[in-house]
Amino acid sequence: MSRYRVCFDGKWQGSFDREDAVEWARAVGATGRIVHVVQWRWLLNPKLIAVFPEARAAEAKQLWEVRTAGQRAAGLAALVGPS
Repeated sequence: MSRYRVCFDGKWQGSFDREDAVEWARAVGATGRIVHVVQWRWLLNPKLIAVFPEARAAEAKQLWEVRTAGQRAAGLAALVGPS
């Protein structure tokens, strides 16, 4: 079973089933905050499922890409070790 996590204000807020995660994210997104709903498949491979508010989807997806690029780089550095 997949875990779905909700992120806003720069923090992971909890682990939910998909319907609860999307419902809560939509409610928080209605306040104007950018909210990400993510499916955790592997530790270093989260999948973005939804972003709210939908009017700010492009901005939210760009923010997600920047965050995950940093996480991927840090994970790779940890695996490879110092040069």
